Amino acid sequence: VTEHKGLASAISFIDEGFLHHNINFSIFSGNDPLEATSITDALARVADVLVTKPSELAFYPLPKLHIARIGDHEAQAAVRAHELGDGTPEVRNATEAVRLAKA
Repeated sequence: VTEHKGLASAISFIDEGFLHHNINFSIFSGNDPLEATSITDALARVADVLVTKPSELAFYPLPKLHIARIGDHEAQAAVRAHELGDGTPEVRNATEAVRLAKA
């Protein structure tokens, strides 16, 4: 697992063309919501899967592993994504997430 903090780190990761072949899982984070959105936008064109809470990210064109929602208003996003074959049902713990990721 590798961790990348900030937009510059994410852009560097993309520009290097995934030279780190032994890395199977990378985590990206931003310092604020705008930077996090910019990171997601940049990575959407090269990512294999998006791990996210059911939310406005529902419209990114990536398969989604839905983790626990923050508000009840997000529940239907995971249900609908699963109905469309675009995402998993919402998972509430790491064991369940790993099981779905391996499926």
